[in-house]
Amino acid sequence: MIFQQKRSLIIMLTTLFLCLISLSVCAAAINSPFDAYQKAHPEIASLPHEEAIVFFTDVQGEILKEARVTQQRKGGIYYVPWELIFGPLLPENTVMIYLVHNHPSGNPNLSEPDIELGSFWAQEAASRGITLDLLAITNFNGYSSLHESQLMLSPEQLNERKTGYLSYVVRPGLKILGSGFVKVFADNTTTAKE
Repeated sequence: MIFQQKRSLIIMLTTLFLCLISLSVCAAAINSPFDAYQKAHPEIASLPHEEAIVFFTDVQGEILKEARVTQQRKGGIYYVPWELIFGPLLPENTVMIYLVHNHPSGNPNLSEPDIELGSFWAQEAASRGITLDLLAITNFNGYSSLHESQLMLSPEQLNERKTGYLSYVVRPGLKILGSGFVKVFADNTTTAKE
């Protein structure tokens, strides 16, 4: 009788433990802009300079890769998602990319450069069957998402603004080189389990 009680207790504790592990895995998933905001907020929302965290996720929202980007500048960052240009850098099974950056000003609204940059890279990602969303977050005023705010520019609108590879690959790439790759592809970049 005591053996059966111990066995039942062990089974119950094991089940509880597995449920807790399952919940923690689900909690770590990013399935919406709000999830991406919550994941990035503790790390970058209160910084005095702009910094970005880029999450590459699969269809279940599991983070396949995470990269941190900063040049310690208060008004913007230079960023090129090389993963969209050089296929081997893109984690297999990526279906969503969240580019989350902070606004030290406390204004969560997307700026015009945010909208242009996000629209350009979202179109590049879409040509590969991937969705890209750009978010601006603040410490106390929440966040805004390019997709949720429906501010995405069409290819025609981007052409009118004369944005393209020169604006979003060549110039930022040269500025990144000039800054000495300061924390671009930082040491906390992770990839998914093999």
